[in-house]
Amino acid sequence: MDPVVQIVPDVDNQLIDNNNYNNNNKPTSTLSDTNSERTLEYEKTDKKPFKFRPKKWIKDFIKLCWANKFFCLFVISFTILFVICGILVWDFSWAAWYSLIIVFITFCLLIENVADPGVVMMGNTTLLLAAAIITTREALAGFSNTGVFTIAVLFIVAAGVSESGVLEYLIRYVLRKPGSLLSALLRLMIPVTFISAFINNTPLVAMMMPVVEIWSKQTGISPSKLLIPLSYAAILGGVCTIIGTSTNLIVVGLAQVRDPTLEFGFFDIAIVGVPIAIAGNIYVYIFAHFTLPERKSAAVDYLTNPKQYTISIAVENDSPVAGLTIEDAGLRHLDGLFLVEIQRGGTTLPAAASDTTLMPGDFLLFAGDVNKVKDLWRIQGLKPTNQEDKLVMAMPNRILVEAVISQRSSLIGQTVRGSGFREKFNAAIVSIYREGEPLQQRIGDIKLQAGDTLLLVSKPNFVEKHKNSNDFLVAYEIGGSHLAYDGWRQICACLLAILMIILNAADLCDLLTLALCAAFGMVFIGCFDFDKAVGHINFFVMLTISASFGMSAALENTGVAKELADNILAIFEPLGNIGILYAVYLATAVLTALLSNASSAAIMVPIVFNLGVADVKIYLYCVMVAASADFSTPIGYQTNLMVWGPGGYKFYDYTRFGFPLQVLLSIVSVVILNFAY
Repeated sequence: MDPVVQIVPDVDNQLIDNNNYNNNNKPTSTLSDTNSERTLEYEKTDKKPFKFRPKKWIKDFIKLCWANKFFCLFVISFTILFVICGILVWDFSWAAWYSLIIVFITFCLLIENVADPGVVMMGNTTLLLAAAIITTREALAGFSNTGVFTIAVLFIVAAGVSESGVLEYLIRYVLRKPGSLLSALLRLMIPVTFISAFINNTPLVAMMMPVVEIWSKQTGISPSKLLIPLSYAAILGGVCTIIGTSTNLIVVGLAQVRDPTLEFGFFDIAIVGVPIAIAGNIYVYIFAHFTLPERKSAAVDYLTNPKQYTISIAVENDSPVAGLTIEDAGLRHLDGLFLVEIQRGGTTLPAAASDTTLMPGDFLLFAGDVNKVKDLWRIQGLKPTNQEDKLVMAMPNRILVEAVISQRSSLIGQTVRGSGFREKFNAAIVSIYREGEPLQQRIGDIKLQAGDTLLLVSKPNFVEKHKNSNDFLVAYEIGGSHLAYDGWRQICACLLAILMIILNAADLCDLLTLALCAAFGMVFIGCFDFDKAVGHINFFVMLTISASFGMSAALENTGVAKELADNILAIFEPLGNIGILYAVYLATAVLTALLSNASSAAIMVPIVFNLGVADVKIYLYCVMVAASADFSTPIGYQTNLMVWGPGGYKFYDYTRFGFPLQVLLSIVSVVILNFAY
């Protein structure tokens, strides 16, 4: 691999800090002068009297509301709805209103992504526990639930199968060279749909993304035609078995808390899951060519063409090019490079003319081929930076990595510079892509968001260290070589997983026991050591799921679930059983789009149990499907978010392609459940 950009670990004497120079390019004050200035500034600040300025506060509040107008509209709408229902419909006790308000606040915090969902849900449970709405036993029910613990162990089993390399080997064998987009979709979606019925779909998609991106290069098919189908196939397969998604097991756990006699067979949900998986696959085969966009991701741009990305070059104080025009300095007609802008002090000169004179301390923003940028660095008097004013240089012990920021990342809402990204991850950000487009501004000033795709230059161990972290949904080396897998471990890991599935499907042993045996078996044969196995458990996901049991208990204890169930019956009962089923599906789908699978299940399960229907399992299967089959937004399901940036998608691409699919599958699901039971 060609050497790529590397951060020099020791840059104390090499940093190019534009703030260390004043407008006349003279060094700033000494340390003692700086301390004196800080003291004077502190004294001045300390003497400032407090001013009561309500007009300014109101103005700032209005600006804040306008910046978050859609969220504010949501809050106002639901507040009005609650007030109207409270006056005309509901007859709640203070405990019911308290629970409803806490749930509503939880909604708002989750929508705004104020904190990790696990933290928000634990805060919810704490407030309900403090008001004696739920007991300690109910608050901790999720942490001792068999279904929840099974999810944790299945994380390890899925990771063991994934790391053995057997899935990648099989997928690569099946993919090969397709003759058309339809052939490519058939080769991709059928095996992924089948595998995701038995393996958690998140690690499956994480494993498949680099495979699909390299495959798209080899076949000439745009990755934007393949990555959304990859995510959808994984979602569709997940609703075919009880272990296909964690949502299914959450619903099972919540249901068995209320009725321990309920039994759920391994393939029981397949009666509705398989038909919608088939319908969903057919929909994608027919409409992908016409509806999905033709775009290139950051990674594929790098692999298929000279990678276009921006990089900042600083003009040194004693540079020979200082005082020369752009034309005279030889920076106008560069092969594979173009000068985007000049940043000088606090001003920006976009599309600078050829006769613009270069000044010491200028930052030149270039876009171009990575190899041509390296040639540019050799020009005397120009020093490369990574746009955070940190010196970088070309060396071979660095790799280029693509990483997608997760919804639970600590980086969200922070600027790159403010987050201390370089120090925290020992990696430099070369470019940031958002909704398929590179952000054309100083990287250090960019506020990071969930779903942002980062092109990073890092040490070779970055992927292994951070691929399972809460900060990144997925991280992989671009164009990197694949590990050589041990054939014996591949066979053993595969056999353990298959044996677990067969024994559970035959009802010879419970799933938790089988999953534990498979997990320890994979540790024993050397798929990974015990510490690494435990590291594959996403504890924040487990916290979110476990804490949601408390909210579910509160809705039932206070009568809120019963009241909402009665409202659903009053509105939809005239339409018969199919009308009630569709109402449950619709409510679950909306909650999933706004919140998360676990939260929507926690709210809907107690409502379903209060409907008073003869066979509650029909409605529980309806909740399972609706909470998992979210196709219309990139944020509704984790795998959709994972492929958002790497596929170069816009938000509306999901809505345009996925919303009709979601409507179609809702009708198919409800009709099948209504007639099958």
